[in-house]
Amino acid sequence: MSKSSGRTEKGRVYVKQGKGDKDQVVWLNEEVLEVLREWKEMKPESEYLFITLQDNPINPRYVREMVKRKGKQAGINKDLHPHMLRRSFATGLYREGKNLRLVQKALGHSSIQVTEIYTAYSR
Repeated sequence: MSKSSGRTEKGRVYVKQGKGDKDQVVWLNEEVLEVLREWKEMKPESEYLFITLQDNPINPRYVREMVKRKGKQAGINKDLHPHMLRRSFATGLYREGKNLRLVQKALGHSSIQVTEIYTAYSR
């Protein structure tokens, strides 16, 4: 994600042209927002928010490998990948009693039917 494609404000990051070339809002807690602000200050010359040590944008494969590795370090024996974390987030919200429309909004889904698939394991 390029720095110019997203702006942070009040617990949210507004991402221009996210998945499916649509704008979306990503909710973040204050701790994560603060880390992002500090990172931007440390690397003001970088065009991208998430970069390698060589200042290149990280690729999705690297993210998948990192999540898998961190999962193993945490004792998770499943083949963990980022999408599982997204599903877990949705399931957690739904199990906490959040309504389906709120979960839909949190995930940036345009269709409630897609959100229902994510939360089907909770029912």
